[in-house]
Amino acid sequence: SSAASDVYKRQIVAKDAITGEVIGFFRSTRDAEKHLYVSRQAVSDSLNKKWKTNIVAGTYIFEYDE
Repeated sequence: SSAASDVYKRQIVAKDAITGEVIGFFRSTRDAEKHLYVSRQAVSDSLNKKWKTNIVAGTYIFEYDE
């Protein structure tokens, strides 16, 4: 079933851009967007290291939780 495979999907971790402190874990870019009021595209760009800093809204860095 597809529900079981979703459990193994990598979570997204949001970290404070300055301290590196973990702010939260999210199931998807949509989930992060809803809780942190940032765009899904910005979360996606940060995850994919589109910019030099990867800082979203001056506050967050998004990475995959390995």
